[in-house]
Amino acid sequence: MIDENEIVDEQNQRILSNLSAYTVALVLIKHRHYEMAENKCAYLKVVEKAYIFLLKYVKKNKENQL
Repeated sequence: MIDENEIVDEQNQRILSNLSAYTVALVLIKHRHYEMAENKCAYLKVVEKAYIFLLKYVKKNKENQL
């Protein structure tokens, strides 16, 4: 799912960091509302995408790994 050879776009990581975009992914993961979700399958896909976003966000970037 995460390609180790994928090229990291440092400028995009910087922009996302300045926008605190990672907080949205963290909120989605932290606040588990699976039982209340109208469409559980769609909810799980969103949570999965949030995890993937975070993995790519911190990839090869020590500043984003704090």
